[in-house]
Amino acid sequence: MKLEDQDIVVQDIDNLGIIAGIIDKMHLVELIDTLMPPHQLEIVTTGMAVKAMILNCMGFLTSPLYLFSKFFEDKPVEHLLGKNIQSKHLNDSRLGRALDEVYQYGVTKLFLKIALQIVSIFNIDTSYLHADTTSLSVHGKYQNKKSSKDGVNVSETVEELQEEKDNEEPYPIEITYGYSRDHRPDLKQFTMGLITNGGQGIPVMMTIKDGNESDKQHFQKIMKDFVDQWDGSKMNFFVMDSGAYSAENIREWQCTKWIIRAPRSIRLVVDLIESTKEDDLKTIDKDPRYKILEVDGEYAGINQRWFLVQSEPRRQSDIEDLDKTIAKENKQKNKDLEKLNAKGFACEADAFQALDKFNKELKYHTVKDNEIISKPQYSSPGRPVKGQEPSHYRYYIEGGIIANEDVISIHKNKAGRFVLASNCLDKQSLSGEDALFRYKDQQGTERGFRFIKDPIFFASSVFLKNTSRIMALTMIMALALMVYALGEKELRDSLEKAEDTVPNQKGKPTSRPTLRWTFQCFQSVHLIIVNGVKSFVDIKKMQKTFLKFLPPECQRYYFLTGMDPGHPSDEYNNLGLTGIATG
Repeated sequence: MKLEDQDIVVQDIDNLGIIAGIIDKMHLVELIDTLMPPHQLEIVTTGMAVKAMILNCMGFLTSPLYLFSKFFEDKPVEHLLGKNIQSKHLNDSRLGRALDEVYQYGVTKLFLKIALQIVSIFNIDTSYLHADTTSLSVHGKYQNKKSSKDGVNVSETVEELQEEKDNEEPYPIEITYGYSRDHRPDLKQFTMGLITNGGQGIPVMMTIKDGNESDKQHFQKIMKDFVDQWDGSKMNFFVMDSGAYSAENIREWQCTKWIIRAPRSIRLVVDLIESTKEDDLKTIDKDPRYKILEVDGEYAGINQRWFLVQSEPRRQSDIEDLDKTIAKENKQKNKDLEKLNAKGFACEADAFQALDKFNKELKYHTVKDNEIISKPQYSSPGRPVKGQEPSHYRYYIEGGIIANEDVISIHKNKAGRFVLASNCLDKQSLSGEDALFRYKDQQGTERGFRFIKDPIFFASSVFLKNTSRIMALTMIMALALMVYALGEKELRDSLEKAEDTVPNQKGKPTSRPTLRWTFQCFQSVHLIIVNGVKSFVDIKKMQKTFLKFLPPECQRYYFLTGMDPGHPSDEYNNLGLTGIATG
């Protein structure tokens, strides 16, 4: 048959096969469809819709919900999602209903069930869990049903509220103004909490709360929700940032072991940071960039161990910033003194008062050798004649400012220092080094928030106008983070086990590639359909190298194993599919 007589369709699969493969290994679609059984006439189940939304989240295209169908127009939908599914089936109506179903089931409840399943499948270590919170901004007015000017629910009666409580219906969060970590105080927001397994950053719990909820309140709720519902593997420690450290919280968590950065708003913490001498700190053998001192601590009636940590890189950076700040103050305050002294003062007392006020405003400097001098003033302009008496005197400050070495020494001494607190009093269970390195893994959770807010994966500001759908969509975004973190874990674990490497962005070998870089390597990968039959995927050598270290569920989408994910294995064999590597 001539080439022009054949029906040839080229569809872009790119990195979507990797994402779909990880989702398949999670058994995500099956779990969701078990929890939310589909109607017998539905073509796209809720589980499939969630999978489609995750593919869109991570497909390097930011598309509002009503453009999902357009996103899949040039994609092999049936290959990725299942037999007989077409892009037109992924319309705003079906996806919107899927979000509604997820919300009605409970976003946190569903996410936790998925987390419990993947912990078992992927053998995830949950002995140290990391919790953190952030805010996400939204566009729109969002009239909140549950609040009024008086802070009282005016749209529902007491009976209606009780009925809702009895029925245990989910209740939307309040999208409102609050402290914005995105530096967008002009936008309303909601807050999000994550618990991850640390360095790998795999989320095992997510919560969505009101936009004006404080960190301390959010931490308390996310911890309570998690501990009450978690029935998975053992948890040894929770690791959190300073926003979680409050008298109320640490009293509440007495039955849970934790490592929390103690805030500098506590006087005892500040005293420890400022008063400890350099010689009292011990260098950590495992990483000499850090020094540490352990002391017994007590706060809110809870006995603790406090670890004063000094980071040398952070210390050098803090001192450089301090020197710049001191130089800036010196320049500005000398100008202020000249301006203050320009017109003089009516009396000596006024001059001393102004000098005292000026000195109190200095942070890193102090006045030096300043004295008040008087200058005669005459009623007539020009040079006074010999023997003319002055009409009055003006008083001026003479002198300048110098660096306050005592104050600067205190600031330099505390540079690069912070305090970690733990209620684990057993030194065999937790050493100071362990506490530090576990706390450093907190970066995994922070990376998760950056992922969710990164517009390369999804919109930086949520666009839906329905609060309940925003909550559901936020859970989808957290699931996308889960898929990403699991994919990266699988790739790195396989490389470590094989003692092998893949090329990084600079062409150098690495055993710890990011999944983002892997995705970029899979641009322009196409599925070719000839006369309705999938014939081959154009896979280059480098892409095949990456796929070798990814799960078989990912390889199937690129025909590197003996089964087509869009068809049963017997159909696959009949189609005669082949995988061709080029390049």
